[in-house]
Amino acid sequence: MYKSALIVLVFCFGNFVAMAQNNFAISGIIKAKDGKPIETATVFIADSKNIALTDEKGAYFIGGLASGNYELVVKMVGYVSEKRNMSINGKSLVLDIKLADAVVELNSVTIKFDKKREEYLKIFRDAFLGTSPNAAGCEIENTEVLKFKSKTDYLNATSNDFLIITNHMLGYRIKYLLKDFTFTRASRLTSFDGDCVFEELTGNQEERSKWMENRKIAYFGSFMHYLRTVFANNAEQNGFFTYAAINETGPMKISTQPTNPSVFTSVVDSNFIKLEFPRSVYVLYNHEITARLDYNAGSLLRPYLKHTLVDSKGSYVDYKSFYIRGFWGGKRIGDRLPFEYQP
Repeated sequence: MYKSALIVLVFCFGNFVAMAQNNFAISGIIKAKDGKPIETATVFIADSKNIALTDEKGAYFIGGLASGNYELVVKMVGYVSEKRNMSINGKSLVLDIKLADAVVELNSVTIKFDKKREEYLKIFRDAFLGTSPNAAGCEIENTEVLKFKSKTDYLNATSNDFLIITNHMLGYRIKYLLKDFTFTRASRLTSFDGDCVFEELTGNQEERSKWMENRKIAYFGSFMHYLRTVFANNAEQNGFFTYAAINETGPMKISTQPTNPSVFTSVVDSNFIKLEFPRSVYVLYNHEITARLDYNAGSLLRPYLKHTLVDSKGSYVDYKSFYIRGFWGGKRIGDRLPFEYQP
């Protein structure tokens, strides 16, 4: 009885601490360049489930946030979207933003089957959503907002409005604000930039159980999972093994022994670590080393910046921090989870 009571007390205390740490907010006023408040602008935290609309005074409020890295995105028809990178460290933030006027283009109406556009959409779906089972369960509900530009060597896509994606495998509806997408035909390399917000789908008990299981499968071994274990200094205990990459082209050559990623990190405070890879590393998850490795066996991680601040959620504010290939590089929007997710 004593042990059970202790467990309950510890559990309750842990919940109290978690609640106390999630009481920060980001708030402010959204205005036009002339200073007039903008009503019903969409304000959201990228890669999260936090979204708000501005009121008649242009005010927004997003609460329930813990200390960590965040990207605040503002979207309103007729204005240029804005994104601000920020870090909450023990206190709430107030951020006012002015939006510039955008050149509004009228969407052309397609009245007949466009074979070229169908070809572009197929390339876009595979490269943007991915080709995993979770990606196969995704549906883009409004492909008409996509604008394509095709040349011999690449395909480019942009959108002035949210892409609405329903992920029937993970149980989310995703609003994705696509800034740029490029698919290079010769190398089949894909790069895209944008911000998204997640909404939970409603479903019956059977569907919710399926979503919970699929989310766990998507999470374990993911880049988010890895960064969280690096923050907690228990990567190897969670099945991640980090090797120095001797070369970056197959067959892979890596160091014979793994390196604890803690040698690449330094503690900033209780909310952040500084991650500083001196060179490319190769990360394997629950996988035995073989004589010949390929990119699909693990993930190649090359730092672009001198250092990156990472929080306990596995979030970092600059998407250009890393160049990723291999297993993680093949995971696209169809396998993405909001940073609130905990298995």
